[in-house]
This record gives sequence, structure tokens and C-alpha cells, in this order.
Amino acid sequence: MQSADAGDWQDHIDPLTRRLLIAVGLLQGVILYLLLERLPDTTPYALQFVFLSLSIGLPWMLTGVAQDLRDSRLWLLTGCYGLVLALVAAYTGGQCGSAPPGNCGREIVFPFIVTQTLCWCLSTIVLRALLEQRHGVPAYPLLFKYSWHNFFVVLLTCTYLALFWIVLLLGAWLFRTVEIDLFWKTLQEPWFILPVSGAVIAYSATVVRQRLAIVTILYRVLHTIIGGLLPMLAFISICFLMVLPFTGLQPLWDTRISAFILLWLAAFLLFFTNASVQYGSDQSQTAVWRPIIRTALLALPVFLLLAGYALWLRIDQYGLTSDRVWGVIVCLIAGGYAVCYALAIALRRERWTNYLGRINTSMLGVVIAVLALSNTPFLYIQKIVAGNQIERLLSGTTSFNRFDLDYLMHNLGKPGNTALAELVNDARFKALAHADELAAAIAQSNAEIWIENLSVQDYISPIPKGLRAPEKLYAALRGELRPCMENTCHLLQLPLKKNVVNFVLVTVKYGYISGAVYQEIAGRWDVTGYIYADDEGDMDNFIAALENNDIRVVEPEWNNIQIGDTRLQIR
Repeated sequence: MQSADAGDWQDHIDPLTRRLLIAVGLLQGVILYLLLERLPDTTPYALQFVFLSLSIGLPWMLTGVAQDLRDSRLWLLTGCYGLVLALVAAYTGGQCGSAPPGNCGREIVFPFIVTQTLCWCLSTIVLRALLEQRHGVPAYPLLFKYSWHNFFVVLLTCTYLALFWIVLLLGAWLFRTVEIDLFWKTLQEPWFILPVSGAVIAYSATVVRQRLAIVTILYRVLHTIIGGLLPMLAFISICFLMVLPFTGLQPLWDTRISAFILLWLAAFLLFFTNASVQYGSDQSQTAVWRPIIRTALLALPVFLLLAGYALWLRIDQYGLTSDRVWGVIVCLIAGGYAVCYALAIALRRERWTNYLGRINTSMLGVVIAVLALSNTPFLYIQKIVAGNQIERLLSGTTSFNRFDLDYLMHNLGKPGNTALAELVNDARFKALAHADELAAAIAQSNAEIWIENLSVQDYISPIPKGLRAPEKLYAALRGELRPCMENTCHLLQLPLKKNVVNFVLVTVKYGYISGAVYQEIAGRWDVTGYIYADDEGDMDNFIAALENNDIRVVEPEWNNIQIGDTRLQIR
């Protein structure tokens, strides 16, 4: 079975349905305005999340899949989607607290927005295929067709919306030049922005869905481009693996972003393969390149094992964070694709593409399930992170000096606060040093109390070790305490200028070197310059040179410092 040809794609929308969808978009904007501007501040976060999620998700779902609003199956499928979305939103909002003021920071809001946006994109594909097929599990050619169709609909809709507002702003600016500010002020009002944007999104989406020629042309162009890039990417991947035995893994780990690089490589290889290799046929590439592409896919699990090991090194050293948990999840999902592709190639060779449909359809269900469960009690990332950070403290893996109370208290919402409350009552906690100070900060829900009780000297290591800095300088460095809790900080005393005592704070974080120069002026220590490295070079060599006091001021350029082989400039 061949994948659906782009030339056969059709998406006919009933004329009445199209007009109603535009009206729904306009109504969506009005509802959003009322929710954002008129909803009482005392409304519990759980209800806020439900209202906002449904007012955004349901109209967009209808705009993305509806062909005839009189179709009862459309309302059944959309209703099921809305029910799941409401339950997920209610649970996530509940993790912020019962009502404002609550703890609903970036670690809760941002992951929810990203996961639900991805869920909407993938669910739209499945729902459109179900509406067309009418019964049974959607066939892979339909999922393939609508995945690309939806991609271009979203892309062109965003482009149209951006151009629409650029034109409006340009017109308003022109009137403003002749001292007519009415249009400029109107364009800044939420009561105008939200309804108009909602109607424009609905209008442009329905127009693009019916313009099959645009989608067909764009698909063929992109298919051609990616088809040319896939062999190059496969060749680069194979060459990289071939040089690893000679270079070793240490240079890769020294980048401190090795997992990030490897996961992106795997993502591009999987995306390019699905975009250019046709389902049921391995003839989209020349005979010369087909073995290279298959070899790269066979080696893909190795890349993901390296990415997983790089993630494990960071987790073992610093513990779990939301980003690292998501990194593990992405690594496992990509690993599922990679292993299935590799097995299909190893067992079926040239006929491996016959299994593309089965693999991609199954993994699509897995991805949607993981995205949905990540905002439920079954797989709530913030709860996992909070539990891990607390356990590391109790086990002694994380010292009190490195325990980030502010992160648990103000970023992880209810799971963080619950974990801290359980920590205070844990017998192991009461036996630890500084437990009373930490318990007092937790009781007052004020991480700053804990930070104020910490000693700056515990987080900033002097070079050489016997160096004594003025107490007033340490008072000035207290503002750097929070960054130094998360990274490695060293304090140097260097003669950067004649007859002037300068202290230099060097911060090393994730392979990046930064810092500041402090000088005493009128009895107080202030920052007089900042440092950065043109090329950090080998981080292990830099750290070793720093700790061994292999430091000198470069003459005559007083604003340069040499630490080992690394040159630091001061500006």
C-alpha cells in the first residue's frame, strides 16, 4: 500500500460550516477577553485552567477538523477531546493551589501549554482520519496525509495572522504620523485583539484547508528538499560514529549539551526518513544512498543510548529537574522509534518500509498517551522531580549548601510544597545539620530566609585556598549566592591595574565561563567589569588550571586573564 499522494488530498468544507467556524472564532475571542479581563481574581486556578483550555482548545479543534457541523460524529469526537482536556486542565490547575495567590510558576504553566498544544496537533490528525474513514483504526495513509496537511495549515495560518497584524499596525502607524491615534490605541486593546485574531485564525485555516493546490505544491517542494538532505544527514551520522572510537566520548561530554545535540540529530533523522521514504516503498532514494540511509537508521539506537547516558550523568550529579525528566521521556520515545526501525530493517531489509505504517501508528498512540498522562497523577513530572530532590537531600547526595529550596517552594507548585511538608516530618531530616534553619524557612514559605542564613563563603571558593577577602566584599557577593548555588564559583585576587586591588568572581556553568570584576570605590565594593571567554576550550583543563592557581595577568593588556590555555577578556 502506498502513502497517499499529495495530489489526492481533499478537504471540502461545507459553505455554511465555514461561515459558522469564522463566527466561532470571533466568539472564542470574546470569551477569552471576558475570561482574562473579567474573571474574578479569587477564582481557583483549577477553574481558570479549565475555562481557558476549553475556550482555546475546542474552537481550534473544530476549526481544524470540521467539514460539516451537522455531522454527529464530529461532536462526539470533539466532546471526548474536550472532556479529557477539561480533566487534565483541572488537575494541572489544582497543582497551583486552591486559589490565588498560588504557586503556578513556569514549571507548571509552560509544560502544560506545550504538552496540550502537541496533543491538539496530534489529536487533530487522528480525528480527521477517523471522520474520513468512519470506522476502525485510522489507516496509516490517512494519518500521513493529514499530518502534512495540518502542518501546512498551521504554518500558513500563522503566516497569514502575522501579515494581517503587520498590515494593520502599518496602517495605524501611518495615521499616527498625522496625529490620529484612534487606530493605534484600538490595536492595543484586548477587546479588539482577541476577537479579531480568533476570527482571522478561523478564516485563514478554513481557506488554507480548501486550497489544495497550495498544500500540494508546498508538500512536493519540501519532500524534494528533505529527500536531498536525508542522504547527507545519514552520511554525517555514520561518519560521526566511526570517529568516536578514536576520539573517545570525553570531548562529547565536555560540551555539557551532548544529550541535546544527539536528541536533535535523532529527531532530524527520524523526521527526514518519514518525510522522504514512502510507505511500502524504498525507492525514493537512489540505489547508492539507500544502503547508507538504512545503515544510519540501524545505528540510530546507538545515538540514543549515548544521549541517555549523557542525561544519566547529569541526573546522577545534580538530580532530576523537569527539563531532565522530559529529556528522558523524549529519549525513550525516540528510542522506541529507533529500535522498531532498526528491527524492521534488520529483519526485512529492502521491504522494511512495509512496517512503517504499523510502527508510526503505534508510536503515535504512545506519544499522545504520554503527553496526556504527563498532566495527570499517573505521570506528573513535578511530583517526580520534587520527590527526587528531597530524597537526594535526605540521603546526603545533595548537601545543604546545594539544596535549592527556592526551586521546590516557588517553581514546582503543590507537589513541591507537599514534598517540603513531608520533609520536615521525616526522622532522617531531623538528624541532619542545619535542619532547624531550613524548617523555619519552610514554615514561613520564604526561601529568602534560608538563603540569608547561608554563608557566602560556602559557595564561593577562594583561589588559592588561603585567600582572605574583605567582609564587605562578601556582603556584595551575596547577590551572586543564588547562581553560585547552582554552579561553581571561584574568587581570585589579581593586579589588573597598578595600585588597585581587584577581585574576580569566576562562574563555571554547563561549559560556559562568566564572571565579574569587583573593585573598592569610596568604601564599597562594586562591579567594574565583566569577563567572558572567547573560547572555553577543554573545560577539564580550565578547571584544573584554576584550582592549581595557574593564573596570570596578560601584559600589557591588563584586561585579559590567562587561566591555563584559556584567555578571559574583561569589558
